[in-house]
Amino acid sequence: MNDQELDDLVRTEVMRRIDAAPQAHRFAEREPQTVPPIRSGPSRNNRSWLAVAAAALAVAAAGAWWAANSQQNVEVAATGISVLHEVIAYDQSFDLSCPDQEVTGDFDELTIEVWAAPELERWRQLITYPDGSTAALLASGSPYFPTESVTAGNDRGRTVDCFNGIGLAAPSIDALTSLNPLGPVPVVPGGGSAVPSFADLGTLVPGEHLTNDGTSAELWRQVIDGSYESGSLSGQLLQTNEWRVEPGSTKVLEHTFRQEVEGVGTIETRTRLVTFGAVTVPVDFFDFEQLSSADQSSPAPSDESLSMLDVDPLAELGSTSIWPAVPRNESPTELATRFADFVGWTEATVTAKQDGSGPTFVTIDPSRTRTIEVLTIPTPDGRVIIQISPLQLSAGVGPGGRHNINATLPSATVRIDVYAHDGDRTLAWTALGRFDRSIPIPGSVDRIDVILILARDSSGQVVNVAGADFRN
Repeated sequence: MNDQELDDLVRTEVMRRIDAAPQAHRFAEREPQTVPPIRSGPSRNNRSWLAVAAAALAVAAAGAWWAANSQQNVEVAATGISVLHEVIAYDQSFDLSCPDQEVTGDFDELTIEVWAAPELERWRQLITYPDGSTAALLASGSPYFPTESVTAGNDRGRTVDCFNGIGLAAPSIDALTSLNPLGPVPVVPGGGSAVPSFADLGTLVPGEHLTNDGTSAELWRQVIDGSYESGSLSGQLLQTNEWRVEPGSTKVLEHTFRQEVEGVGTIETRTRLVTFGAVTVPVDFFDFEQLSSADQSSPAPSDESLSMLDVDPLAELGSTSIWPAVPRNESPTELATRFADFVGWTEATVTAKQDGSGPTFVTIDPSRTRTIEVLTIPTPDGRVIIQISPLQLSAGVGPGGRHNINATLPSATVRIDVYAHDGDRTLAWTALGRFDRSIPIPGSVDRIDVILILARDSSGQVVNVAGADFRN
């Protein structure tokens, strides 16, 4: 998949989301045996790095396998519910040399368990780290694009961020990760799978092949030989995906990914299937309260650690877009430059990736910190920003049962300014301290449609920006 094809896919999905009926992101009280309606932000299966041509590569098997092997009805017995259960082992390695390298997290190895009850539209994931700590996710609606999710515990997988999306990130509790489909695979508008399989992406390699433990397997391979460009930096980019598949089926046994970036280095990831099959779980296994056993070692923040802010008119969010509140009749680069000025990046380099007549990605490079990319779209009243990447946001429940926003922030962050639109107006608050992943939400805020987050260092400079539209 080349850059243009990927951009076309993203553009199609963006326009589908814009046309979708808005639904408020409302925080609910914790109730036994229910999943609170907390809508997830943009999903990611691994991070949407340039390192992987399409973020959906982590789910590696075709929907045909799911259809042929899934249960038609939920089996409920006195002892519990029969569900699909997959266990995979993941590890990663890297040798990177890049400017301002940011490394967070503790572990390059982890184990992921996923329990799937698609007929109930419920999925539960548990990530276990080498020291025994855990992080959990409970999702509903779809395993690929959840409509609701809650989390517990802290991500501790290592993330390496070089520049402009080149890097590596271990699987996280932001999204379900599996080798094989654990629910119906969605299709994109006009047909075709929204989650490409190994057969869609790779080519069968003739001959006899083995998995790492010596099991006979078919080998499917995808090679992407391309290039990258970021400011004054550019070079060749070689990516290799390999899937080892059970002969005569579409069940993936192993997936490996290797990327070589000229002048930067290499990364490798390996995912191995440990077990896959039906198991019986308690009838309340997919209830929210069951996540309470996950590791929640971080103390719960209090409202005393937060300060509400007066909202500068420039910081007003749109009710149907991230920024600005009122669409502007400007070009994509003019709007992105105005946004960069708002966050304090007055000397940033702003570059549009398309001609600017339709949905347009614009790169904002402040030079002294992380490069971000904003997606601008035209509306009848002018142009707005609807997406900010690569930093992804999702809503969850953290220590003490408090609602929060999950994001992996730069280690230099000591203050965050948060702007949130609740459907009627823009609210704003600030929080001081060292932040792992959990961005606190005041108890008085019970609904968020759109959010914008500015992460600041000890000098007050913005070191990263994130935004999300939780309505879709």
